[in-house]
Amino acid sequence: MVNQLYILQEHIEIGVGFKVEDVEVKNVIESHHPCQLCDKYYKSRKALQLHVRLKHDVTPYLACDFCPMKFKRNGDLKRHVLTHAEIEMFTCALCGKNFKHRASLKVHEDSHAGKTFTCENPGCEKVFKFKSNMKRHQNSCGKKYQCQYCSLLFTYLWSHEKICPMNQSEKEVFTCDMCGADFKVKRYMTEHIKYSHTNTDRYKCQTCPMTFSHRKAFIKHRENCH
Repeated sequence: MVNQLYILQEHIEIGVGFKVEDVEVKNVIESHHPCQLCDKYYKSRKALQLHVRLKHDVTPYLACDFCPMKFKRNGDLKRHVLTHAEIEMFTCALCGKNFKHRASLKVHEDSHAGKTFTCENPGCEKVFKFKSNMKRHQNSCGKKYQCQYCSLLFTYLWSHEKICPMNQSEKEVFTCDMCGADFKVKRYMTEHIKYSHTNTDRYKCQTCPMTFSHRKAFIKHRENCH
């Protein structure tokens, strides 16, 4: 019994967990910090918390790409990653994961042999060699934009210019009443009038009463209207 207590005391001093079977031994340490999930005791609360986190906590951890450290909160992980800022990192071109050693990167890259990345959006099965390309595609995959001139849907706003069956002449055109300039968007025409025909007195047309604040607008008016 004396030997058991001596060994027990040593364990308490260094904060190492141990199992309690003997009733008398348990009475000696009941004032310390017991784990509620198993039969181990710890001298300090900090040691107990570390034990619980490592042995019993099933919460998924966020792993650092540069070292074995893991964190519960994303903020803690980000602060930790900053400590690696001055360390030269080797980045995998296929998935973006970082490594401290070139040899580790080589081993990792070998694991990609024949590996591809598939879009995770429902109904899309596009496959990519690089994870970055897959992510870029995935951000726009499934999103549709409707052409303002027809009912067709397009993946990209600019793609309808080549596909839309309506001719430019069939689309609504906004014409400036003061100089005859045409615009596809009404806002552009409004801005044109504001900057070209409002409070204009710099360039005066000799043929009509029109005046312009910008030489370019004045010349265009003269060419189109006279």
